[in-house]
Amino acid sequence: MGAAIAVTLRHEDTLELLDGQASVLQRIADGDSLGETLCSVALLLEQLMPGSCCTVLLLNPESRTLHHGAAPSLPDTYSSAIEGMSIGPVAGSCGTAAYLQEPVIVGDIVNDPRWADFQQLAADHGLRSCWSTPIWSRSQVVGTFAVYHFDPHLPTGRESELVSRVSYLASLAINHADGERERRARLEADAAREAADAASRTKSAFIANLSHELRTPLQAITGFTELLSTLSLSGERRQDALRHMEQATSHLLTIVEDALDISRVEAGTLKLDMKRVDVLEVTTEAVDMLSPIAERSGVVLANAVPVRTECFADHLRLRQVLLNLVANAVRYAGRGSRVTISTAQSDTHTSVVVSDTGPGIAQSKLDRLFIPFDRLDADGDVPGVGLGLVLAQQLVEAMGGQICVTSEVGRGAQFTVELRRP
Repeated sequence: MGAAIAVTLRHEDTLELLDGQASVLQRIADGDSLGETLCSVALLLEQLMPGSCCTVLLLNPESRTLHHGAAPSLPDTYSSAIEGMSIGPVAGSCGTAAYLQEPVIVGDIVNDPRWADFQQLAADHGLRSCWSTPIWSRSQVVGTFAVYHFDPHLPTGRESELVSRVSYLASLAINHADGERERRARLEADAAREAADAASRTKSAFIANLSHELRTPLQAITGFTELLSTLSLSGERRQDALRHMEQATSHLLTIVEDALDISRVEAGTLKLDMKRVDVLEVTTEAVDMLSPIAERSGVVLANAVPVRTECFADHLRLRQVLLNLVANAVRYAGRGSRVTISTAQSDTHTSVVVSDTGPGIAQSKLDRLFIPFDRLDADGDVPGVGLGLVLAQQLVEAMGGQICVTSEVGRGAQFTVELRRP
C-alpha cells in the first residue's frame, strides 16, 4: 500500500489528506452530527478533485435502500429524487455498487445500461459520469461514496486512491455514529429496565401497604359483626358497636376511593370539567366542611381568600385537593395552632396556599410527603393512611398545575397549589 501511495499521490495531496483527516476526527471527537461530518468528508474530496461533486448515501440493511448522508454540491432536487432508491444490479452506480459490494465506475452515464432508469434524471441535472465505492464497516457495506462529473470522465490512478482514502474516512464517521447509537440504545434499555423494576417494586409496596390499611377496618367490621350476632347487647352497647362499624366502613371507603382516584389519574381516565372557578367559593366549601373537625382538634381554621379570585380548574377536584391539604394541616398542626387558606396571583397563575403554625416538617422528610402510605413516622394516634397528599398532587398535575411545599421545624408548613388563571 505504501508504494502505491507514493506513486499515485502527490506530496501536497498527502498533506491535504492528513489535514482533512485531522479535521474529520476532531468533528467526531466533538460530537458533531453524522451529516455534518460526512459533509466535511465530501467537501474534502471535492477540494482535492476540482470539478467533482461528491455524495455519501447510507444503506438501510433491512429495506436495502439508500438514503441521504451528504451531498453538499449536488442539486437538492437530484438528491431528493434518488432518496430511498433500492439497490440492485441495474440501480445506477451507487445502487449497483452497494448490491455487488464492489466499486462501480461509469465514465459516461448516457451509454451505461446500469443507469437506464436514471439517465433522464441525470441528464436533467447535467451529470455525465459517476463512480461509486462501497463504504465498509465491521465487514458490512453501510453506504456508498460517489463522485460525479458534468462531463464523461474515468478516474485516474490518483483519483482512485483519493476516493479510497476518503471513503475510509466516511467509514470511520459512520462506524462511530453506529457505535454511539448502540451505546445510547443500551443506556436507554438499561434505564427502561431500571424504571420497570422500580415501578414493579413501587406497585408491590403499594399493594402491600394497601392490603395492610384495608385489613384494619375490615377486622373491626368483622369483629363487631360477630359481637352483634353472638352476644345479647344492651341498646347502648349495640349503638356503640354500630357506630364503630360505620366509622370503619367510612374509613374503608375513603381508602378505596382515594386509591381508585390515584389509579384513574395515572391511567389518564380521570374526567375533568375544566372551567373558570371562583377560588373563594371553593375554599369556603372546604372550610365549612372541616370547621367542626378543626374545632374538636383545637385548631383555628381561617379563610383569607379575597373576593374575585379565580383560577382555571375542575371545581369538585379542586375542592377535593383543598379538603386533603386542610385536613392534613389540621391533623398534624396540633392543638392551639392556626391553619390559614390564602392566595397569591401573577399575570398567568393563581396560587392557593394552605399554611399552618404547627411543628413543621424536617427538610430530610420533605421528599417523602408524596409517597403513598408514608406518614413520616407519625404515631398511631394521628388518623390517616398516607394517600391524601399523593392524591392532591396528582389531581393538581392533572389540572395542569403544580403543588409544592416549604417547611421549617418549629415554624409550620406551607402547601402551595399553582393553577392557571382563566
